[in-house]
Amino acid sequence: MRRAAIGIGVVLILTLGGALVLFGQVAPPERIPLIQEGVDRCALCNMVIRDARHGAVVVTAAGQFRFDDLGCLFNYIHAHGLAEKEVRSVLVRDWRTQGWIEGRSAFFVSTSQRTPMTYGLFAFRKAEDARAFAKAHGGKVLSFQEAMKYAVERRKMMKGMQH
Repeated sequence: MRRAAIGIGVVLILTLGGALVLFGQVAPPERIPLIQEGVDRCALCNMVIRDARHGAVVVTAAGQFRFDDLGCLFNYIHAHGLAEKEVRSVLVRDWRTQGWIEGRSAFFVSTSQRTPMTYGLFAFRKAEDARAFAKAHGGKVLSFQEAMKYAVERRKMMKGMQH
């Protein structure tokens, strides 16, 4: 009995290891929090992350960087000049399901809806979900690169308003 359990454990470890080699990484299980609300701080603005629904994580060889708002994520990538090859994954929450998804293939919606740092960006796995949300909230559907441009411009505008 014990030998069978050990054998199953070895098979699982080898299977997971093979997946890591083949795909570079395994999508995070939903039960493992990538962001700890009230503990983790945003890598850009240093605010404590209070609402992980709006959060994002960038994974590089140097580690994981967490964000309290999608706008902070985009501005961090832009400000640090992170090249595509340096970024292992960009993890964002699908607003409809709240599951973690790869941000570079997500659809984003810019709206006037309130988010932690007022960027008003929301991510979706499916284009039809993004379109429906944009229609319901008077928003615009954006690609990853378009959302980055939007967030960088919005930050410049918000900084200009502080003076």
